[in-house]
Amino acid sequence: MKFELTPEQVAKFEKWRKTLPPSSLKYTGGRYTISFNPTGIGTIVKVLDNKSKAELDLTEYENW
Repeated sequence: MKFELTPEQVAKFEKWRKTLPPSSLKYTGGRYTISFNPTGIGTIVKVLDNKSKAELDLTEYENW
């Protein structure tokens, strides 16, 4: 099974990411966790900022 973000989801993530406090780390690998949860009617997509614990829902409910 292959999961991909749509261009709209990527744009929404980038806009949200810029509102978060900057990381003091030189490398930010692992800062974000993207989860895909397939359901019978669509896929739930969430992003977690592992530093601040803020979460963003990227699910496109309008496409269900």
